[in-house]
Amino acid sequence: MLTGVILAGGRGAQMNGIHKSLLTIGSEKIIERQLRVLKSVCTEVIIVTDEPKAFLSIVGRDVRIITDFVQGRGPLGGMHAALSLCTSNSLWVVDCGMPFICASAVKLMLSLGRLYRWDAIIPFIGGRHEMLHGIYLKSCLSAVNVLLDQGITELKHLKELLNVYTVTETVFLENGISSAFTRKINDLGSYLEVEKMLSERG
Repeated sequence: MLTGVILAGGRGAQMNGIHKSLLTIGSEKIIERQLRVLKSVCTEVIIVTDEPKAFLSIVGRDVRIITDFVQGRGPLGGMHAALSLCTSNSLWVVDCGMPFICASAVKLMLSLGRLYRWDAIIPFIGGRHEMLHGIYLKSCLSAVNVLLDQGITELKHLKELLNVYTVTETVFLENGISSAFTRKINDLGSYLEVEKMLSERG
């Protein structure tokens, strides 16, 4: 069983007053595409947000909407809530501004990690670990608690406390999976770049 988690809270989710996940890419909103992809491989889907009303008219009753237990702690706070309330032992966690999350990438990650002991499976793309397209065991909650208790909010520090199985960009490419699944929309410029990329694909 796998729980899909969309982290959609905090000021970082806003772009010119609009929630990034509500931007339209192609013919659908980012959140709509994310939910479709997550549901294809996950038995449970959770949105973590401090703006539940923004999603009530979009998502179905089969999607759980929860809020942070501890406010103002960024992605770590969102992960804390999801790890605390999920019903699965494993979670696929994504950022709300990622329009190209990839079920095939997650299936590959789980397949490669099946013979190893790990707390998290994380893609390594463009010279860095992409923590927000990673798979985490529910037991990672203890490490998240350690960081929150220390006042640490940056997600990059979490991997230092975990046994991480890394899947490199080369491995994804060798299996026919483009690294575009880690692309994020953070501002108007990155949004326009994504739209241009899609228009060039036709």
